[in-house]
Parts: sequence; structure tokens; C-alpha cells
Amino acid sequence: NFQDDKGRLLFDSSNYIPLVEQRKMTFYGTQANVSDAAGNLLMSSNGIWIANATGDTMMNGSGLNPSPFTSNWPNGFPLSFGNVILPFPNNTNNFILLHTTLWSTLFPALSGLYLTSIDMSLDGGFGSVVTKNDTILVDTLSWGIGACRHANGRDWWVVAMRDRQPELFTFLISPTGLDTFFVQPIGFPSNRVGNVSSLVF
Repeated sequence: NFQDDKGRLLFDSSNYIPLVEQRKMTFYGTQANVSDAAGNLLMSSNGIWIANATGDTMMNGSGLNPSPFTSNWPNGFPLSFGNVILPFPNNTNNFILLHTTLWSTLFPALSGLYLTSIDMSLDGGFGSVVTKNDTILVDTLSWGIGACRHANGRDWWVVAMRDRQPELFTFLISPTGLDTFFVQPIGFPSNRVGNVSSLVF
């Protein structure tokens, strides 16, 4: 039941209004949120749990990223770009949360990339987690996950970087789910120690 002052910016076509509000969720680096087409917040996640539009824990939304490292950060995971929420292709009610954690603090650290699915038609429109912490990949990952809309306007490309290697793990999310995976060479290595590599489109 911990609450603290948080900031919110409300934008219109020509201005913004800074507001202070009380929210339960704290962010230490990992942050993802998604709104509907009208700009209404649907959900957010700090890598530890998922909050619904009211700010409370979404049904079945606790217990993300199971690992000893995650358990050290009960108020928010510290990994930059550590999760991303995407609308599921061709389905207006379903969303995918992709999230990652470290399984050790040694470098290069073994990491996990997970998929959690959410159905917003459940719990009176506040949503519920349907599947949680489905393992997509286990490897030594660098900081963060990146996502970009496919040129077809429907699907999503998702990338994660292998730590200290000049390679990306590349996934395609289509209406059939996670259906394409390949390793893509990029010509330069990332290094979580010394410089933080983040994936941004």
C-alpha cells in the first residue's frame, strides 16, 4: 500500500499541464505503459508488477520476471528499457508485455526474456494477465528491448542485444504469435559494463 507523489503531464494541441498525483507504482528504470486511441491509460509496468488504469495491481499482474535478482527490487526493476507493451496484431483487446531480467550479477550475466499476455476485456475492462513469464530466450543479454512496427502496419519487430557481441536477437510478432526468430549481425558489440547500450527506434 505504499504511495508517493508522482508527476503526470497532460498534453493538448498547444500546451501541457504538470500535475502531482498519488500512485502506488514506483519506477527505477524499467517502465512501460500503453493508452487507448483516446489517450486513456490502460496499464503500466515497472518490471515487477502490472498496474491497471486505476493504479492497482491488474488481475494476476504480480510476480513478473522471476529471478533472485528481481527479488532485490520489490518497488521497481532498475533495468533501462527492460520492458515494452505492444498491442497484439489484429486484436483490439489483447496486449503483449515483453520483459527481461538478470539471473545473476556476474558479467556477462545470464538473462531471461519473457512474454506476458493481457486481455483487456476481462475484469470489467480493467484487464487481466492470461499467461505470465513465458520464456522466449535465455542468453547473455545487454540492456533493454526495442520494438518497431512492421512495414505492413500490423505486425511488430522486437529486438534484444547479446551482451559483448555484435548481434541482435530479432523476433517477429504476427497474428499467429511469435513466429519468426533469427540472429542479426550489426557490426559492433554492446557492453553493459562501462557503456550502456539501449535499443531505440
